[in-house]
Amino acid sequence: MYGRMSMKDEARGTRPRAGVAAAAVAAFLSVSVVTGPVLAQAPREGGTGVFAHEQEPGTCNMVHPSGQSGAVAAVGGLIHAGTYKFPPTGGPVPFIIAKEAEVGSNPFSVTYTIRDDAKWNDGTPITAEDYAFTYRTIVDQKWTIANRRPYALVPGFEILGPKVIKFNFSASVPTYKLMFHVLLPKHDLEGKDWDTAWKDTVPVSNGAFKMGPWTKGQQIVFQKNPHFWSGGTKLDSVVLRFVPETNTLLQLLRSGEIDASDPQPQPEIISSVRNMPNIKIDAKTGLLSEFLRFNLKTPGLDKQYVRQAIVMGIDREAIVQQLMKPVDPNATPPQSWVFAPGSPYFQPKYGALAYNPRAAIKLLEDNGCRRGSEQVFVCGGARLDFRYVSTAGNERRQLTFEIVQAFLSQIGIRVRADFSQAAVQFGTRGPKGDYDLFNQGGLFEDPIALGPFMRCDGTLNASGYCNRELDQLMDRSTVTADVPARAALLNEMDAILARDLPLFPVFGLPRMVVYNAAKVGGVNVSPNTDNGVGPGGWYWNWNAHELHLVR
Repeated sequence: MYGRMSMKDEARGTRPRAGVAAAAVAAFLSVSVVTGPVLAQAPREGGTGVFAHEQEPGTCNMVHPSGQSGAVAAVGGLIHAGTYKFPPTGGPVPFIIAKEAEVGSNPFSVTYTIRDDAKWNDGTPITAEDYAFTYRTIVDQKWTIANRRPYALVPGFEILGPKVIKFNFSASVPTYKLMFHVLLPKHDLEGKDWDTAWKDTVPVSNGAFKMGPWTKGQQIVFQKNPHFWSGGTKLDSVVLRFVPETNTLLQLLRSGEIDASDPQPQPEIISSVRNMPNIKIDAKTGLLSEFLRFNLKTPGLDKQYVRQAIVMGIDREAIVQQLMKPVDPNATPPQSWVFAPGSPYFQPKYGALAYNPRAAIKLLEDNGCRRGSEQVFVCGGARLDFRYVSTAGNERRQLTFEIVQAFLSQIGIRVRADFSQAAVQFGTRGPKGDYDLFNQGGLFEDPIALGPFMRCDGTLNASGYCNRELDQLMDRSTVTADVPARAALLNEMDAILARDLPLFPVFGLPRMVVYNAAKVGGVNVSPNTDNGVGPGGWYWNWNAHELHLVR
């Protein structure tokens, strides 16, 4: 699987073979992102696009803690429009608002002027009252909200007209463009129980489509929103099918039963679709990472040196070479949560934690750990035998587990697969802390995204991790407008995460859509829409109104 060892490899220790993973991954080493011939086709109005997503949501509520998953964002990107859109290049673009928000100082304020033609899907105009209602709902302590920051920094607002609202802040918030990525319709939701109102359906929304029937376990149907602005919606409807199994997805794509999908990037898909006629891949890389999160309430994982040994016992470079290079030839193991290598503020934080199995074993032994049954270490009475929770049916995550399992077995740590369907993994197990190691994707380049998971009082922090210094840095960076000063704070946050290791990035995760170019067009992946679970749309449907069938 890993080829011939160099002298450097031998000095660090023999790399393990990963059993099934070794044979499976080796077959993909020479695969590149290529496709079959694509027929040039003209766009047309109307029709139904059939898309596949591997995860079924457990809720439709993108603002609730249980709704912080890709499945919810995939639905949300079709039915919601945010204040700003986040295209792949060029920076945020005003969308609900008619022009750039007006930013004031002393005190810091943000004024939104809503487009005259912006309406809800029932024809009701979107007004300043909707922004005010959204703000009140988010800051109201009686509702369960995933992240109240930075809305909690808004002491009040002024409605300056039916379509104009000014929010006054107690401190400057340079990331204000990430706010109000979902608006709540006051005329539909006022007086309802917010915690349950969007559990199974969203009757009134403002996106390119409106939500139709949801057949649990199968699909959701979305109809064209006749009141959508921005040139209108091209498709009459979208069917979003839930296909958790990679092999089933490939069969549906090959047979033409689906037009497109946004699968987890994995060599098996690249290898399989390269010879399918008219199949095209749009893949782009941002700061998104596949990572492991540790439950510090689990005996053994509550010790930093055990978490450090796990990190040093996993060869991230080998995993990237086997699983990500076929998708992105430039892929490298992430060295920072907050900045990409090309940024002037990039500071690698994980280099000191490079693969070193001998050092990992020594670290455990130096802290009094001793081998027990099956050569598994026991540290302070805790056997280093952990549940590894991930998404059922995802072939790449299965391979990742097998590789990680093989590496860790060589340093005396055992992990056991405990996979669940996505709605259970992200909607129940994650928020309740029902895991030891939790494998997922995400990006945490900003406190808005990081806070719910890592703050001491984070709504999604069920891991037992708490660092008050990190919380203070998140607070300070949220209100620091000076770019270099804010970058310095973000790098300090990054250094704490690399030291404490409540989680660590395994490999960068490109965003990818596989589609039949002879059937569907308008696909334009944007990796810039991931922060906060899809502000302005999810990465493949941020421009849902432009998706269309071709002649």
